[in-house]
Amino acid sequence: MYESLTISMGPQAPALRIPRAKVEDRHAGGAPRLLRLYDPTPLETPLGRLIPRHTDDSGEPENRRPARPAIELTPAGTVKALSLEEQTLVTTTLGPQPAERLLFYPDGALRRLFPQDGKLNAYLSWQDEKATAPLMRLELPPDPNVLEAGRRVLQARCISLLFYPSGALQSVSLWTGETVPWPTPVGTLPARIGLAFHENGALASLEPARPVEILTPLGPVTVFDPDPEGISGDINSLAFCPQGRLERLTTASHLIRSTTDPAKSISPSRQLSMCSEDEEWISMPLTVCFRGDAVLAGLGSLGASGVLPPTTLQLSLQLDQPEAAPAPGLPQPHGLRQPGGLRLSGAAAEMMPLGGPRSFCRNSSPQPPSSKTFVIITKYYQTFGRGERERGEPFVKRFPLSQRPFSKLKCPIPAPALPWPSPAPRQSPARRRSSASLPPGLRPIPRPSSR
Repeated sequence: MYESLTISMGPQAPALRIPRAKVEDRHAGGAPRLLRLYDPTPLETPLGRLIPRHTDDSGEPENRRPARPAIELTPAGTVKALSLEEQTLVTTTLGPQPAERLLFYPDGALRRLFPQDGKLNAYLSWQDEKATAPLMRLELPPDPNVLEAGRRVLQARCISLLFYPSGALQSVSLWTGETVPWPTPVGTLPARIGLAFHENGALASLEPARPVEILTPLGPVTVFDPDPEGISGDINSLAFCPQGRLERLTTASHLIRSTTDPAKSISPSRQLSMCSEDEEWISMPLTVCFRGDAVLAGLGSLGASGVLPPTTLQLSLQLDQPEAAPAPGLPQPHGLRQPGGLRLSGAAAEMMPLGGPRSFCRNSSPQPPSSKTFVIITKYYQTFGRGERERGEPFVKRFPLSQRPFSKLKCPIPAPALPWPSPAPRQSPARRRSSASLPPGLRPIPRPSSR
């Protein structure tokens, strides 16, 4: 049942002996994969002295730690994941940081650090987990693309830290509600959800916490994603290349069109939420990518794994020398030859505002869809079974707007009513049989009562 094993933190790291462990799973070749410990087993690692989790009290509802094995190994026997008995300060390139769970690269380098390793159930919510999260302070070197900013300091409650194999910080994921001001090549912007960095320390991406106006190769644009994925801060909507040039943005308040062919245009849209039974409209912003002289635009937000929405519009920028000056008060974008210059004199594309940064935000006034669009029609059946009737489960389907099979249409505009025939009065089976056998105009004689 219990085994004595030898593991290591990396191919070149010294061996670590575990005298008593239970192997809960193995790799295809038979090597141990998941280990559960029942005794305190200190491990001397490059990150410090670490004690894997050995207390099995995860079955108690009030305990915040999940039920998972303490150690996960690779087929080569190196540590892939490690859950600690309690929150411990570990050594990183950013100084000592608190951790309850650690992930490693195959060579033993620290990959991801979790200050907390909690669970969610009927007794514990994410708000409870956030309330116990430590306030972390991260001191980062200066951004090579932001000359006026010195050493950067991030102080917030973090969900996780992601590192490159070299030890440089790759991303920071923030708790919901945390907002930090951060210097960028287009000025200091408020960030939420997370920030990502290139390996040279330059800012790779961030998620704006509110609609902010920045300068782009297409002019001033209000950037903001009203409904981001928000799973982690590894990939965000506003992105920059390692040299500081703007690479990608998301806007819900501007449309983009060709100056040479006005028919080529794309604008943000709205759609009914599939996760709400009410008439809740959610925004579909534009994701715009700048790749050299090309501008690629698609309808939708950036996916959590970095998947871009399908490209709907592709235009070419004919960039000339800077001529136009930016609007007063806007930060200057990085990479322009003249101070404050916008290369717009020969641009073949432009972005036009749609009436302010909140035009396409959530819960704004909905626009009636066309007659060809598909809308959500919801009806609660009265003939539910006992379980469905107690839970009040709805029946949701998609139908064209020209049809109205149900009595309640979830649509902001009234749909034309179809000429449904009025139901005939109900009759008993015996009365229907007797009525069918008589000539027109005659009624059956009522039978005397048996009483």
